[in-house]
Amino acid sequence: MGILDIYVIESLFFLEDINITAEIYSIFLVETLPYLLEDVPLVIIPNIIFQQDGHPAHSSLLAQTVLNQKFPNRLIGIHSTLQEWPPCSPDLTPVDFFVCYIRDQVHDSLPRNRNDLIQKIQKQQMKK
Repeated sequence: MGILDIYVIESLFFLEDINITAEIYSIFLVETLPYLLEDVPLVIIPNIIFQQDGHPAHSSLLAQTVLNQKFPNRLIGIHSTLQEWPPCSPDLTPVDFFVCYIRDQVHDSLPRNRNDLIQKIQKQQMKK
């Protein structure tokens, strides 16, 4: 899930038991991220500052190479040339506030299973 200006970028749900490696994350950045940004006006795209946490896949050399090509000098995270980002700082991460809101709404009634959880999250995201 992401927030970009006034746009909420939809959540992705991975298959159960998948380990997000540097390779999988880099494929996501190259193949899936452009699809998620399709509804964002073209005038906003060059001004995107990409922010991520300190997950090992995010800070891998492979992911950093891809991100520096897609967002030159517009990356906030571990090993960033623009701005180092503390690895555990939810108070500084705007998307965390939104995620907490979604979590509170979803857990009003506990999901019955994984699919129910995914549907509840998607329903709440559509409200925004």
